[in-house]
Amino acid sequence: MTRVIKKKAHIILTAILTIMIMLTAIPIQNTVQNRVEAAGFTLSSGRMYFDITDIPNKNEWTNSVYLYIDGWGTFNKMDICEGTDIYYINLSDWNMNGAGWYMFTNKTGWDNVNAGDKRRTTVGPGSLSDVFNGGKYCYWAGTYTDIDGKKVYEIASSAVARYGAVTGGTKKIYFDASMSKLSYRTDNLNRNGAAETNPVHKVSNDGKSSCIPYEDGNVYYYITDANGTNKWNGTMTKEADSDLWYVMIDPSVHKKIRFTGWANPLNSDDAANGDGTAMMTIPTDGNDTFFADTGDTVVYAGNGGNRGGYWGKKGDLRDAEKAKNKTVVPVPDASMTKSNDVLYLNSTFYDYYSDYELNGSNRAD
Repeated sequence: MTRVIKKKAHIILTAILTIMIMLTAIPIQNTVQNRVEAAGFTLSSGRMYFDITDIPNKNEWTNSVYLYIDGWGTFNKMDICEGTDIYYINLSDWNMNGAGWYMFTNKTGWDNVNAGDKRRTTVGPGSLSDVFNGGKYCYWAGTYTDIDGKKVYEIASSAVARYGAVTGGTKKIYFDASMSKLSYRTDNLNRNGAAETNPVHKVSNDGKSSCIPYEDGNVYYYITDANGTNKWNGTMTKEADSDLWYVMIDPSVHKKIRFTGWANPLNSDDAANGDGTAMMTIPTDGNDTFFADTGDTVVYAGNGGNRGGYWGKKGDLRDAEKAKNKTVVPVPDASMTKSNDVLYLNSTFYDYYSDYELNGSNRAD
């Protein structure tokens, strides 16, 4: 495995022993199952949309979303927008005469809808005529309503898709992947060369891996406003000839962000072995780049293993010691008494930091 190192020049007054742990990299599975990318999603006029992304028991709605229109008394099956959890139906060529209120269900026929809780939504806000003014986008409001003794989903609507890509940004936010791109995966052998019965490094069933980005993959973002009401996710853009990825944001709207190696990230998804970061507040102090840590410790963490790092400015020299306000290699100052019969020569030595030290840690941790 190619290791990334940093030089720090100083006069060595004491001997420093750096333990380098060499891990063998294996190819990373590129396929990310059960996750899809919603980048570039825009609303089209004449379409009614319903987003099931946040709905609990979402599997009951998957490929089973219907628009019910009162006055017509019909259950109209909706199609999925490829790469999303958003369903739509094209009403642009429909005659709306006689169409009344509407709602969404995951069953057809009132007997089936009323047979259990949460098989339908409340009546949709606004009117169907809104569809022809740029589309109508509905989603679960996060609350429930009791109707005829049944618990149903309260829905709301928005003028924009809540899980589309960020557009119209004025500021670049960068993710520095020079360390996080390194793979620490091993094969199914333990450190003694014997078969590992429960290898912590193997790619998990959903295709996750330990690095950001995955091998030959992309870096993705999940962004919210200050209170988490509006949400966006999509693919970051790679800056040519670098390990920097960026997304254009509007600082007045976009307040929090997380970075992942898998597509269509949500904050409810746990990172595994460092393939995603925690949700972070976007800096307002001029810092624009998140310098992701190397792997070392987090690759053993399993689910909830968020990759750490620190914020700085694009082009900054990586300095976890300064950024995290931690002493990594404590080299003490000392005085020296020279002997008259000894010839002294000035010389410069180099201390090569291990990846663990590059994260701002040392053996004392």
